[in-house]
Amino acid sequence: MKKLLVVLGMTALSLFICKAVFAETVGNSIDINIPAGKGVYSSQLSDFITLNAGFDAEFLTERKFKYDSTYTTKAPELAGNYYMARVSSTLFNRVQPYVKFGYSDLEMSWQDANGNVKVDADPAFAWGVGLKAYLWEFEGMGLKIFSTGSYRATEPSKVKINTDGVTGSVTSKKFQVYEKQATLGMSKEIKLAYNASLVPYAGVAWSDTTARVRVTQNSNVMNSGAKEPKDNLGVFFGTEFLFMDNFSLNLEARLIDQTAISTGFTALF
Repeated sequence: MKKLLVVLGMTALSLFICKAVFAETVGNSIDINIPAGKGVYSSQLSDFITLNAGFDAEFLTERKFKYDSTYTTKAPELAGNYYMARVSSTLFNRVQPYVKFGYSDLEMSWQDANGNVKVDADPAFAWGVGLKAYLWEFEGMGLKIFSTGSYRATEPSKVKINTDGVTGSVTSKKFQVYEKQATLGMSKEIKLAYNASLVPYAGVAWSDTTARVRVTQNSNVMNSGAKEPKDNLGVFFGTEFLFMDNFSLNLEARLIDQTAISTGFTALF
């Protein structure tokens, strides 16, 4: 009973910290108890608290937005890459809060009275926080259900603009991207030879992205006009490859609300 109260208390605290920030990589892994080894170090604490470190690379090919026709005549699209280091702690095999930091390399494109406009941001610092929670396991089937909630932000300070293929100077700019995501997924571990495993997983995701992109070029103000995303609901699927008990590799895809793939690495300490 005491252990249950501790778990519930940690979950409530983590949810309070995250507040409403329930689109970034879901995996690495959707199962918070993967990798499943004792860690690189060995101590009595490893039965209650484990530390994980990893790296995620996400490649976003398309994220469409609804738009304000006052500014643009075609739905703006966000694309680009994220490269993020990740540190997490698994508490009592139930919840896993984590932080991420790295950099983004993004671009926003749209069409307005000036023609086809593309604003390309230079690589910029990006950070994120999140929480994964173990919800349920179907005994005898090996199926586990997990949920995640996350927030990510980046604000590039330097951008380039291209209008109908012509590059121009920028006198002022705003490029801000804030993302929220909540997911529900299911995974199953498949044992392989040499103490290795595959863990395929899939699920549904709700996401919301705020993208504020506006530039001034020679006193001409150009605004992407991006409002809320065109789609908020999507699906994800991926697989984790486990080896040496304490290490895993991840590959994941996102569809409908956005088109993105990601890959990553996790080490259990």
